[in-house]
Parts: sequence; structure tokens; C-alpha cells
Amino acid sequence: MSNLVNKRQFVLTEKPMNIEHDWLKIDINELYTLYYDQSLNVESISDDETTLILIGIAIDPDNKNDSNREIVERLLNNSRGFSDLFQNTFHLGGRWAIIWIKKDEMFVFNDACGMRRIFYSTNNQKVVSSSANLIAKHLGASVNMSEDMDEFVNSHVFEKTERAWIGDKTIYSSIYRLLPNHYLDVNDRTTSRLPISLDNIETSDSSVTLDRVHNLLKDSISSLSSRFFLMQGVTAGWDSRLLLAYSLHSYGNIEHFVSSKNVLNENDQDIRVPKQLANSFDFKLNHIQSLPDLSKEAEDAIKENVMLGRNLPKHRTVQYHLDNKSNKIIINGNVGEITRDGFINSDANVFSLKSTRLKFPDAKFVSNEFNKWYEDALNFSIELDVPIADLFFIEQWIANWGSMYPAEQDIAVEEITPYNNREFLFTVMKYKKYMGERNIQKMILEKYYPEMLEIPVNPKF
Repeated sequence: MSNLVNKRQFVLTEKPMNIEHDWLKIDINELYTLYYDQSLNVESISDDETTLILIGIAIDPDNKNDSNREIVERLLNNSRGFSDLFQNTFHLGGRWAIIWIKKDEMFVFNDACGMRRIFYSTNNQKVVSSSANLIAKHLGASVNMSEDMDEFVNSHVFEKTERAWIGDKTIYSSIYRLLPNHYLDVNDRTTSRLPISLDNIETSDSSVTLDRVHNLLKDSISSLSSRFFLMQGVTAGWDSRLLLAYSLHSYGNIEHFVSSKNVLNENDQDIRVPKQLANSFDFKLNHIQSLPDLSKEAEDAIKENVMLGRNLPKHRTVQYHLDNKSNKIIINGNVGEITRDGFINSDANVFSLKSTRLKFPDAKFVSNEFNKWYEDALNFSIELDVPIADLFFIEQWIANWGSMYPAEQDIAVEEITPYNNREFLFTVMKYKKYMGERNIQKMILEKYYPEMLEIPVNPKF
């Protein structure tokens, strides 16, 4: 078996696994064992009553130099129960999953947008994993799609939108996805909304709010750069521009790059503008071009690790990281779009967002999954006073489509977006609703890094 198969994956299970390569394991209690690939960061800490396991990478912008171990220790020491634990993770960024065990209870939840994916089984065998395919293999399950799902998967639009999924179902009848802002009760195999409270979020004072979201992003990148070697992709867009401003003011070791993916030429703005930025601000820009296609080994591993895994032009960059043994963490601007687009809290807008802006096909499977999500999400949005369309963007679009490429890249590199921070996202949601439709990224750049706007963002020429 290729050593790329199951790279950076984990499985939590009652039933012992037949390990086909050198995985590590933690015997949690007499019932459950956690198996994980050696390249995946895992920290496990216990006291007399509670065990806390962090899978992946957590970033604490308020304690920038803290390691995963220090973050987990503080969480365990400062949390009397699960609700406390979750609230203490509210400001954390990164790409992670947390397993909380206390006596007979075991709960699992993940980062703000579910970038560290969590799947679980609902049959007699209790299994939780980062990969639906891995659960299916462990249980001996085969693909079993309904007629409506099959129609959706085989539609032209599904391929055109890079296989963007919707809902919590998978192509296996008894395996489901844990959506963002939810936690899984492992014993009952039920999911519930996380106990989110926004009482401490300040949105009445524009200056205070802007300072906080600025510091969350700035200190997240500072934390990452102090702990890891980083690579940042640069584009012509807003998401990249703000992160570039932070990375250029960071004291860490950050390599900046742009990838042609063998489809962009020198006149494309996502090549031309990054080069202008590099010349103006005197930083080295690695132009990755003449890329090899994704190898059969890599393509097979992606399809084995990721449900409905793809081979797109951008996957040539994955092959580049494999060939160059890029022992660095990629930071990118995914999720940043929420800081600009002023979705309003109206039924018409969220339905329009689903069908026109995010290009989901007019298929029965899509409608059923959307309607199943909508009623609960609407109540949640009213309770927290945030736009439901923003929740849809996070819980459906980013959770499914947005998390897919990082999962596919796991065979080569770890990827983290600094925008993936629950406090940041909910602060932005509330701020937009009460301050109007504004480009928060532009506001931050104008206040802190106005020189970064001297070169136009997404120029029309």
C-alpha cells in the first residue's frame, strides 16, 4: 500500500483495526481506541475524571507562542464540563478535532468550519473518522446511494462546481458528516448544536470590533509563523491581500508563492498582481509553473482518502509539494469571503445564495438536504441574531466544498486558513448585520496597512 493512503487520517473505534501501515494508537478506555497516522499531530491529556484529545493543529491568537500541548493543558484545567470546554475553544483557530471523555460521556467536535473533517457511523459499530471512505473500509460497507443522490452525483453541474456537496449524508447509507457548529455524542450517535453564546462579542463600537478581528487574524498568523515554517499562496484578491499584509509584518519564516497550475499565464491577474506586489514590497515570490500532472499514486491515494476525491488543475500544485517534500504548512484565504459579502437575513436571499451564487443544481437531493438543514439553522440564526445565509455559507458550502481541497492535500501538506476561527466568524457576522454591507478586509487594510492598497485588488484590466 502507498504511504500516501490514509496520510493524516484518524479512526476512533470500538472494534480493533487491522493496521496496514505504521499507525499509532491511544487506548482511551476499555471500549474505545484512537488510531492515527504518524504525520498527524495528536495530544492527549487526562486528569482524575476527564480525558481531552486534540487532533490536528490548534492556534491560540491570545497566547501566540503556545504549543498544541499547552493549549490542551489549559483547556483541561479551565473547563469544568463540556460547555466550559467549548466556550474555551471559541477563540481558537487552526484545523483540528477534539474528543472529550468524562465518565460514560464522549463528545467530538471540530474547528469553526469543519476543515478537520469528522464522519461517523450510525450502524451497530461505533466509528468516528476523518474519512468516510476509511469508515466504510473498516466496516466493509459499500456505496449505497438513493436515486436522488445518484442523480445529483452524476449531474453536469456537480462536476462543474468541483463536486460541491450539501448536507450531512455520504455515499454510504450509514455514514454521516458532522457539520460545523455541531457536536457528536459518540455513544448515542446523535448530533446537537454546540452551546454557542455571543454575549461577549462587541459589535456596538465599530473601532473596538475592527481591532478585535484584526488582532485575531494578525496574531493567528504570528502564532503559526512562530511554530511552523509556512508557505502562503498569493493572488490578486482580497483574502490573499490581507493575509499578505500580516505575513509581511510577521517575524516568522514565510515563503510566498503563486502557482500557474499550468492554466494561468503571465497576463492573468492572479500571476501579474502577485508579481507587482513582490516588486513593490520587496519579498521573494516563487512562481511555480511547468507542473507535472498528478501521479497515479497520488490520484489513487486522494480517491482512497477522500469521498469523491478529485483531480483538478490545482492538484498539480499538490504534486509539486509531494515532489519537493514541502515540510511546511500552507496558509490560504479560504472563508475570507464572508468578510465582504453582505448577505442579509431573509428567506429569499438564502435560497438565492443556494441556487444562483453557489451554483447548486436544481436537484431533488439538494432541495431535500437544504430543507432538512434550513429549519434548525433558521432557529439558530434567530437565537444568535446572525444572518442565516452566512450560516449556510459556513455550514454547507465551506464545510463541504471548502474543506475538500485541504483533505485532498493531506497526502502532501497541511493547510490552514487563518479566517477559520469561530470568534472571528461570528463577530464578522454580527458586525455586518448591524453596520451594513461593508468590506471588512478593506477597512482593516485602510486602517493598519494602507500601503497594501496602492496596487489594485482584483483589477479589471
